[in-house]
Amino acid sequence: MRKQKSLTEKQIEELLKSKYIEKVFQNRIIYTNEFKLSALEQYRNGKPPVEIFVEAGIDLDIVGRKNAVNLLLKWSKEGIKSNEQISLEKQIEELKAQNAYLKAENEFLKKLS
Repeated sequence: MRKQKSLTEKQIEELLKSKYIEKVFQNRIIYTNEFKLSALEQYRNGKPPVEIFVEAGIDLDIVGRKNAVNLLLKWSKEGIKSNEQISLEKQIEELKAQNAYLKAENEFLKKLS
């Protein structure tokens, strides 16, 4: 297993300037879903990964050219969900939790009677 290179504070600050990067840790970069979806669409339409990252203003000297390619391959295998899909899933989870709470509350009230 290869050792992952840690990012410097200056590199982290530089990466966070991009509207397409959500969070940056010393060993990890979190990209926005908006960027992932856009990048995947461009990639599927034949645009090279390096060009996609450069046009988005993401410094490949920091991210790495091979990493740009690997990320797009990973994202295409994973299937990235849009914010709308995430929102619906979150609503479903909240409704399931609410349903479970109400069932427990009903059981409690039955025991009191």
